[in-house]
Formats: sequence, structure tokens, C-alpha cells
Amino acid sequence: MEMAIHLNTMALLFTRLTSAGNGKYYGTTVIGGANNLGAIFEFDPNSTESITLKASFATSTGELPFASLTAAGNGKYYGTTYRGSAYDKGGVFEFDSATGSITLKDSFNGVNGARPTAALTSAGNGKYYGTTYQGGANGFGGVFEFDSATGFIALKDSFDGPNGAGNDSSALIAAGNGKYYGTTNLGAVNDFARVVYEFNAATGKIRIQDSFDSPSFYTSAFIAAGDGTYLATAQFETYLNEDQYRYESFVIQFNPAPAPLPVFGIGVAFGWSRRLRLRVGQTSATLA
Repeated sequence: MEMAIHLNTMALLFTRLTSAGNGKYYGTTVIGGANNLGAIFEFDPNSTESITLKASFATSTGELPFASLTAAGNGKYYGTTYRGSAYDKGGVFEFDSATGSITLKDSFNGVNGARPTAALTSAGNGKYYGTTYQGGANGFGGVFEFDSATGFIALKDSFDGPNGAGNDSSALIAAGNGKYYGTTNLGAVNDFARVVYEFNAATGKIRIQDSFDSPSFYTSAFIAAGDGTYLATAQFETYLNEDQYRYESFVIQFNPAPAPLPVFGIGVAFGWSRRLRLRVGQTSATLA
């Protein structure tokens, strides 16, 4: 049985829901709410009135929350906004589910990054790592650390083009050894290549791992496959002529250890290196 629920004045959902651990879930909308600058809602699948507006964003707390919330484990959640806050470059906010309030923790100012669109990833010690789309030392964005104890944002390293350029909605995934993996939507040898990179929390450095040799316009965050590799979905754009583009969907597999990967599933494995493999997608479309 399928059920569709209308969000009324809350609109434009780009992210997944975050479990509250009590059968309820929290989510964000990019616009809508009291100020039409985004909102946080609660979804209760066991309630007749299943969606409830919990809080609305304002310029002072940040605008346009593209990313999902990250649970802090104490009834509080952290997230990022794309705009608003002190410098109109977004910020990190705290949502208190007990009071239904949003509190700005720190603002992006360009130097420490600007305009994040990805969710925060917990380091398990009260610190969180995230990425920004712009800002940093080279204007291409970077990886930052948010310390919930101090409430401050600190830039850890910047994308420089060769190691990636800008990170869209793909959050970092923790590898469990102080390392994190993510993707950028530009960079490497070809400005249109998508880069897979490693962030080392111990050194605070970004290091490129591999890159696609074909342009793509979206890659999801990695998930752990349980065998030491990581999986993500990707969509690729192929230019056919001045009026037509082909869009294809794939599953990619990234292996931090450079070892051959087996062919599995219904697709045929092929790729550019022993680290990164692409599975033939099941969907494609040609648009004029």
C-alpha cells in the first residue's frame, strides 16, 4: 500500500528523513515555513496528522537548508543552510526537538567556506565534518569541522581544482579510521570530471583518490557495502548535439584499497582504475 502526504506550505524536499529514535522523523524543506526560507518538520507515521511544522528559518538563523539533519543523540540535531546568517553565506544551526527552536551556531564567511549543501557527518566526539560548495582558500569550497562544544566552524582544507572543486549534496562517509570519503562535482584534469577524494581528520588534508573520465551532474553520498568498498548512485550527461543530451543512471563502487573488483549483479563492471568501478545503469533518457 502506498501513501502520499502533502506538505502544504512546506515545499522543495531534497534530502532524506532523519530518525528521532522514537518512531518519529525530522526533515527539512528548502522553502516554505513562516518566512518562506525553509522549515523543519516532524513526520509521525502513526499519527493522523502525520506532518507537523516544528520550526521556520529566518535570515538570522540561516536560509535554504538543502541538507538533511544529523542527530546529536540528545534530542538535538545539527544542519547547514545555503544562505542567510551573518554573511549571507550560510551557517551551521542546531535544532532542539524539545523546544522546537532553531539556533544559529556559527556562520560561514568565505574564508572558512561558503554555501554548504551537504549534511554533516559525525566524528563521534562532538565534532562534525562537512563540505562547502564555495569559499575556502581557492574559492572552490573545502572540508570544515564543526565543534558542537565550542560552536565554531573551522576550515580544515580547501579544494584547489586538481583535488576537486565544489561539493554538492554528497555528504562525507566515515571510514572508521579517521578517514572520510566524498565526491566533488568538478575538478581533476578535466574541469567537468567528478572526483572521489579522501579527507584525513588526523592530518586535516584532502587527497584525491580517483576521478571519472566522463562528466556527471549528480552523485549521491557513499554508503558502506560491508566488504571494505563504498557504493553510490550517479547520473551522467552525454552531449549528443546542440539540441539533445542523454542522461544515464549508474551505480559506482569505490575501493580504497587498489585491488581488482569482481563483476557482480546484472551489470558488467568496467572502469578507469582498480579503485573506481562503474556498473552499467538500468535507466537512460534522451532529452531535446
